[in-house]
Amino acid sequence: MKKHFFLYILFFLILLPSLSFAQRWKKKPYELVYGLGFTNFNGDVGSPENKGIGKYYWFHLASTRPVFFVGGRYYFLDRLSVRLNFMYGIIVADDHENGAAWTGRNLNFKSSIIEASSQIEFSIVKEKRKRNIFYNIRGSRSILSNINIPTYLFVGVGGFYFNPKGKYKGEWYHLQPFGTEGQGLPGGDKKYNRIALTIPFGIGFKYKIADYTYLGFEAGYRFTFTDYIDDVGGKYYDTQEILNAYGEEAAALSFRSHTLDNIKPGYTSGGSTKGGEFIDTYQFFLFNISRKLKTGRRGLPKFTPAF
Repeated sequence: MKKHFFLYILFFLILLPSLSFAQRWKKKPYELVYGLGFTNFNGDVGSPENKGIGKYYWFHLASTRPVFFVGGRYYFLDRLSVRLNFMYGIIVADDHENGAAWTGRNLNFKSSIIEASSQIEFSIVKEKRKRNIFYNIRGSRSILSNINIPTYLFVGVGGFYFNPKGKYKGEWYHLQPFGTEGQGLPGGDKKYNRIALTIPFGIGFKYKIADYTYLGFEAGYRFTFTDYIDDVGGKYYDTQEILNAYGEEAAALSFRSHTLDNIKPGYTSGGSTKGGEFIDTYQFFLFNISRKLKTGRRGLPKFTPAF
């Protein structure tokens, strides 16, 4: 028994330095994160020719627009952290861009995206607490041995607000109140909600550029629970009924296949396919700066200048 006791003591003394080293993250568990990037959209409008209406695709250069964000990160374990985000971006799509096969529909839209979310991050490549200097066979210092790029995977949940607009006679109109697929009319669905849930997931990278300051990049996909970010979700509705209920602009924006310049309303009796069967998604590609924050006596974060 005594022999085992001394072995336990010896084992603990050997592990103590490494345990102390591994807990250093607790001294500065908070980070302020902020930055900007660009957006991309996947939906019915602007679907590429080789995919089909509403089929998923990853990236369209013509559909990129800016996004800005700010957030806070908290490490509750060495490899695990939670982050809260607030983001504002713009998404667009056009049937005449990206090699879309559906130019006859003549659809386009733009929308602001305001997103609030929380995400769990798991570090698959941890930050080195100390730089280890290695030497190659000839005895010269290896530069690559000092390169450390912490990498993490993330998944979360959030909510976002969107408000699609369509262009008619040179002006942009809010589409949801127009019920462009017969929402709110006999036989049509109820008007969709402009607030929806989203599941963000992706990968991120960090690189230390100064004490407690990191430059990062993050690629995140947003799986949503709505098919109406672009105001297109199902079938055409009788144009005359929309004209009678909501006016000329609504009728013209509900059916745009009549002309390529959107100058006058066309007509359809409804029932034909307008959108695909898949829900809309969007992506955020973010360049960010993260700054570790000092903690006060009560363990709460306090901001200090980055440089």
